Amino acid sequence: MKSSKILWIISLIPLLLSCVAVRFLPDKIPMHYDMAGNIDRWGSKYETFIFPALIIFFSLMWTVISAFYKRMATKTKEEKQQVEYENNVKFLNLAAISMALAFSVMHVIFTYSSYVEAINNASKSSIDISSVVCVIWGIIFIILGNFMPKVKRNGIMGLRTEKTLSNDDIWRKSNRFAGVTLMIAGLAIAIQALFVSGIASVLVMLGVIILMTIVDLIYVARL
Repeated sequence: MKSSKILWIISLIPLLLSCVAVRFLPDKIPMHYDMAGNIDRWGSKYETFIFPALIIFFSLMWTVISAFYKRMATKTKEEKQQVEYENNVKFLNLAAISMALAFSVMHVIFTYSSYVEAINNASKSSIDISSVVCVIWGIIFIILGNFMPKVKRNGIMGLRTEKTLSNDDIWRKSNRFAGVTLMIAGLAIAIQALFVSGIASVLVMLGVIILMTIVDLIYVARL
């Protein structure tokens, strides 16, 4: 099955889920939580369609970018450039599918959590959403980091600085290094989320991402 079909099947599942869920959800469900996980806003059950709409929008954006690179691959007469464009298309499709799958899983978890909290008239989240989000993003980082060294020089994805974009060799070395740091960061983020809860888990994730970025930039500067 083509990656584009897989992407759109995954992207449409949350929409179908919401169509089914609204038949069973109470009219009012939790829609927002504070940093401590307390419910601070209730909204209409039809707001569950917002997240699926965003997933479809981002999938459309990925599809347009992927189509651009596919077009460039067919138009170029240089075999090297054609291979580079095709490799970038593969990475884009992987990134798009990974994000769509992650967001779809998050939507399932959020919808179930809202249902449980609504029928129990809860005042606090029944699931540690922050930790769940961190685990999912950690897994995405690991997947993307594994394929990042295969991305060829471009202005949209990869470790992009003025220096890396100016030289193929520097691009290759820096993105291979960044792929490793991205996988390590993803593993660290996923593991810490199993032990750290709430907003603290998100703050740790942000700290890991900032540290990873600094390490990557220092490595590029030394090339």
